[in-house]
Amino acid sequence: MPRSPRLTRILTTAVAAAATVLSLASAPAVATAASRPEAAHAAAPGDGAPYVVQRFRLRASDHPRLVRAWRAWKSRDVVGYRTRVSRSCECAPEPPTRTTVRGRRVVSVTHVGQQGQLDEPGYPMENLYRVLRDGYADADYLSIRYRNGVPRRIFIDWNEALADEETILAVRVGSVRSR
Repeated sequence: MPRSPRLTRILTTAVAAAATVLSLASAPAVATAASRPEAAHAAAPGDGAPYVVQRFRLRASDHPRLVRAWRAWKSRDVVGYRTRVSRSCECAPEPPTRTTVRGRRVVSVTHVGQQGQLDEPGYPMENLYRVLRDGYADADYLSIRYRNGVPRRIFIDWNEALADEETILAVRVGSVRSR
């Protein structure tokens, strides 16, 4: 067993990436959505909408860019919004995921252009910020483009020594309702 915490993280990431690839290859498209790395980082139930979003709380250890962006998002005083998240990777293609949030509740998680709820937590801003927190803390390479607190483009290479385990997300936020 490795004694280095960094080596342990690298091996854990490699095993998780391999498990994700195997599950993507063997499961139908809707079921695979719950197995993506971002969903695993999300602090939400795995049984889909509706559910109450777990609050994202800043920590003293958070990266300054993450802190600034989160404060920019919170300063908008948003009470309802919809995210549309497109994922790019070396995996089975799937349509963008649309997550509708009203108040503190995720009320809908669907694929754009398709009927039926998905059995996954979706992408409320809190879950996206948890992925970003993990990226700032553990990734070998991280690139994020923010606008008004929204992480519009996310590229996380968890381990530069491995191929095809990156998290690449394009995020749009619409139907924003403020107080």
